[in-house]
Amino acid sequence: MVINWKSIEEKKWPLVVRILAGWMAAVCFFVIFYCIPLDDRLLQVFLQGPRSYSALMQRQIEAVPDYQRFLSTVYYHARVLCADGLVTPGGEALTPQAISQQKLLSRQALEQLQQSEEYASRDILLYLRAEGEKTISSSLLDSPDELPQGYEIAFQLTGGQTGGSSLLQNVYDRMVLLDDGTALSSTQEVLLEGITATRVEPQDFLPNAEIVVAVKQVPSSDTGTLGFAYRWINNSAVPTLACILVGLGIWGLLCLAVWLALWKTRRAAAQWAAGLLRRVPLLIKLPALGFLLFSGYLLLAILSCAAQSYLYGYSVTFFASPFAAALLLVVDIPLIWLFWLEFRFNLRHTLRTSLTARLIRRCKQFAAAQPWKRRAILKLLLPILIGPPCLMLALPLSFFCYYRVFYYVWDLQLAVLLFLVLFLGGAFLFVTGLMRLNRFLNQANQLADKLAALRAGEHTAPLALPEGSLCAVPAADLNALEEGIQTRVEQQMRAERLKLELITNVSHDLKTPLTSIINYAGLLCEEELAQPAADYAKILKVKADRLKTMVRDVFEVSKAASGELPLQTRTLDLAKLIRQTLADMDEAIEASPLSFVTQLPEQAWIFADGDRLYRVFQNLYTNALAYSLPGSRVYTQMERGESRVSISIKNVTRDPIAPEDAEHLLERFVRGDSARSGEGSGLGLSIAKSFAEACGGRLSVHAVADLFCVLVEFPLCPPPAAEAVPEPLPDVPAEPERHD
Repeated sequence: MVINWKSIEEKKWPLVVRILAGWMAAVCFFVIFYCIPLDDRLLQVFLQGPRSYSALMQRQIEAVPDYQRFLSTVYYHARVLCADGLVTPGGEALTPQAISQQKLLSRQALEQLQQSEEYASRDILLYLRAEGEKTISSSLLDSPDELPQGYEIAFQLTGGQTGGSSLLQNVYDRMVLLDDGTALSSTQEVLLEGITATRVEPQDFLPNAEIVVAVKQVPSSDTGTLGFAYRWINNSAVPTLACILVGLGIWGLLCLAVWLALWKTRRAAAQWAAGLLRRVPLLIKLPALGFLLFSGYLLLAILSCAAQSYLYGYSVTFFASPFAAALLLVVDIPLIWLFWLEFRFNLRHTLRTSLTARLIRRCKQFAAAQPWKRRAILKLLLPILIGPPCLMLALPLSFFCYYRVFYYVWDLQLAVLLFLVLFLGGAFLFVTGLMRLNRFLNQANQLADKLAALRAGEHTAPLALPEGSLCAVPAADLNALEEGIQTRVEQQMRAERLKLELITNVSHDLKTPLTSIINYAGLLCEEELAQPAADYAKILKVKADRLKTMVRDVFEVSKAASGELPLQTRTLDLAKLIRQTLADMDEAIEASPLSFVTQLPEQAWIFADGDRLYRVFQNLYTNALAYSLPGSRVYTQMERGESRVSISIKNVTRDPIAPEDAEHLLERFVRGDSARSGEGSGLGLSIAKSFAEACGGRLSVHAVADLFCVLVEFPLCPPPAAEAVPEPLPDVPAEPERHD
């Protein structure tokens, strides 16, 4: 990600303001919503709204929830006694019997009030008068118009009109409209003491009904509901805390407004802060991350304690856990944001330039310098060997450490943490080892396939393996080897092509002058020349004919090697062709000191060029006549298989041939006479091999001691329709033919 730092520097102050505003708004809102629910009375004040919150900050006892519930209960029962009819919250009218029962419960509740500490200490004054009901009044309040000094009216009902404290009136209206179907808990605790009352609403009031509930502004006793409420609001830091929370709320809203006003610069602010983080060393970031994790754990513990305190109904000291949590949050919120920026913008830069990254690179370099076998053990076998023991020891070792070590010092959490570290670490090592082993086997399989293709002479795409894998270096070497072989083959083919072109061109250019030499040498031989000119002319004629044969052979070899040899293929009898070749060479065979022994079947049909095959066997027999040991035999044997026919020509050589040198005789210009004292050109076997392969066959040679063997193979084909005869029984070798 490219960051334009120059444009960011120009907006530095708006960025700083936005960052600080967002931070302070988050901290303020957290403190507000964390501190309010810690005490159920403070939560009730918060739920009642701004008016109750304002009364709490002004230390007015009307804002205390216990005070509100108590007086609302008293006023509720007084109104029930002054009601002409009662209905349920659903609007259903009660029967007269149910109304009587409800009024009886209310009178009992008020009588219990007169026996309570609040009434005895005259902290609460009650005046009740209604037609048909006995007047209930305090000794200090005989008339609703005469209110003693130091008291104030909390609730009042005169002539059907209600009055008093508007805050208490609102609380009373909300409380009596609840649909839980039971009386308030405070009613049961303070007034009824176990008597369950039905929740009703006055339908109308008795004529001339009057109710006055007056409360002493400063309770005379610390006991009772009013005393507890007065103590809670005056002897604790609740009002101060409420002021602080209100101030934090106003300040948080202002900061939030600033933060939203600068919303367009949010990305620039993140990039600017990320740029500052790049200058901080990793050795400072790691301890900060550890502090963040520890403080986060501590913050969760404080929140858990606060939640438990609230759920189980007891209060928590306001200046203990809330402000500790707020202090941690003041530090944790910026750290979380900064580490998020670090992860988003600077992760690659940090991993690449940090001291840890350099140490990791040094370790990798050290591992790469090790022998291949040691690196394979470290990467493949070590994780697989370490993983299973960690998995097996995770549970027993955790139990042992918990009961022997952590039980006296720490708790179960460390034992669970140890189990998770061992189990997850062992599973990670084992799975990682298996994945690396599987990846290594796949790469080794690719290497084997590459070697097989290279052995078969096939060109495949280069292997592209990851740089750090164990097979990366062998794959690179194999790619280089294949490239070198391919280059070498191309060079050899180019050189071979150039050589063939040279031979073809030279052979073609020699034909015209050589024909003239042969013609003129023939004319000289026909003239009557004196000696020794006549002998010279004859020698010239013989050498010219030999040179013509050599040029023809070279030309044909070059055409066969280049694939341009013209062929006229047809179905022919190979046995007949060999017999014809021997018959044509009968004069040379009779003149030689050799014996020719043949063993041929009657027919062997193949699809080939007869002229080229005639030349093949002519060269083979000529080679046997030239290099066989005088007085030895030359064997020709043909064997027919299901789909192929093979012909072997064996002779005893005059000069010994090593088995490893036999294959070289098929190359051009290589002769069995190393001294090259004979008349041969070294092209006979090469021409025979080229013509045999051009006709679809194979020719190979091998030597065993003094025995030289040439093997020629061709695929069989069906005989022509005109020559078709019933297939004979398996061939019985005929009597060998001898040519002595």
